[in-house]
Amino acid sequence: MMRRVLLLAALAAACQKPPTELVVVVASDYAVPAELASVAVDIKARDLRILRQHNFRLAEHPLPLSFTVAPGPVYLGDRVVIEVRAVDPAGRSIGLRRAVVGFVPEQRRLLAMFLARQCQAASCEAGQSCTELGCASEDLNVLTLPRIGPGDELDFDGGVPRGVRPDAAVADLGPPDLGVHEDAGATEDAAAPTDAGFMSQSCLDAPCSAGRVCLDIVRGLRCDATSLPEDCECRDTCDPLGPGALSCSRGRTCFWFDRSATDLGACITDRGGAVQGEACTASYDANGTRLGDTCNASRNYVCLGATPARPMGLCARRCRTGSEDLCVTQFIGYQCSADGADGVGLCLLPPPATDDLGHACLRPSDCASGLCERRFGSSCTASCAGLASCPGAGQCVRVGATDSLCLARCDTDATCRARNANHVCEDFDFAKLCFPNCVSNGFVCPQTGRRCNVNTGHCE
Repeated sequence: MMRRVLLLAALAAACQKPPTELVVVVASDYAVPAELASVAVDIKARDLRILRQHNFRLAEHPLPLSFTVAPGPVYLGDRVVIEVRAVDPAGRSIGLRRAVVGFVPEQRRLLAMFLARQCQAASCEAGQSCTELGCASEDLNVLTLPRIGPGDELDFDGGVPRGVRPDAAVADLGPPDLGVHEDAGATEDAAAPTDAGFMSQSCLDAPCSAGRVCLDIVRGLRCDATSLPEDCECRDTCDPLGPGALSCSRGRTCFWFDRSATDLGACITDRGGAVQGEACTASYDANGTRLGDTCNASRNYVCLGATPARPMGLCARRCRTGSEDLCVTQFIGYQCSADGADGVGLCLLPPPATDDLGHACLRPSDCASGLCERRFGSSCTASCAGLASCPGAGQCVRVGATDSLCLARCDTDATCRARNANHVCEDFDFAKLCFPNCVSNGFVCPQTGRRCNVNTGHCE
């Protein structure tokens, strides 16, 4: 019965929607480190406003290196500008490769960016970027990029990686807000064993060698007297909340199994699930104790913001406070924000530098966040997907099945009307927030079970 339950859980995880992201692979013919010391990455909006930046030191991240760019709702627009610069040992930029590209929902597309030495002396026209084949348009159609599965970028050899499949299916492009994580340094484990305990000798019968731990792969704990022998296997230990989390072989992930030590994890098979910034749901027992969620637990993600009353949230990666290495290397721009006093935090974005929440708007460009939300009477909002906190005095609110938005806090109707004449101050859960006057909003109330009072414009 136990095995059947595990199989069903694995099948449910396999049914999760695939990620929407670009996998950028960077290679070069510059001599490392004599000519090329690091690779600088800038992710920009179409107006060239910088969204994310990172510098890969090649002494730590050898070529070819890869990172992913995933869409999100904070910065709106249909495409992003990805700039990869070659930097010499003196810190000077000696080459630039640029691409303007969008996303295909629920697909991973490979974007190869080669930093060619010949481009140092090249001069391309506006709208073009120097490539290993000469000047070419920087404006790319994402549907012409190879579609790849998880880990396929590790087979990249300067051309199209093995196992990729072209896909000409037309799809709408998602809004390109950025979260970037780095895959550099991973190694392939083509013969990685499965987690089926019957396929290997139980470590209850023989001790594990140094650097390995006897792990109950069903319960995710150290094996003890209550573990079934067939569930116990020796697994490599790793650092789950720091940079060492990336050290497991291909198909494996560093799982934080020992809550008493922030540096003790074990390499296990990645069983999938939602990841950074993706929507999730949690389940609870009758006492309100969380039983689990739809985030990728084997990669140490948890469903942030879910409660028994509102079991929906967004996945966030656990990290070690006092060190931002894990968050920075996996998700450019993220920081490890404390989540209690136990030395463990979550990878979150700092709030955007804007406080125009609730202001009236007609178009996205009217808002500093680029998000003019019609559901809230055409007012400026900002997504709180992955944010440590909302800008200004904003409150993160779950809207619909997938969206989480920052709304303005208030004390009275006057506070809201100073930003938008059609807004009033409504009670929402444990906060008072600015919402459209329900009469002007088609008698729609922000919470079910409440009705619009046509005399006051409030929901009661």
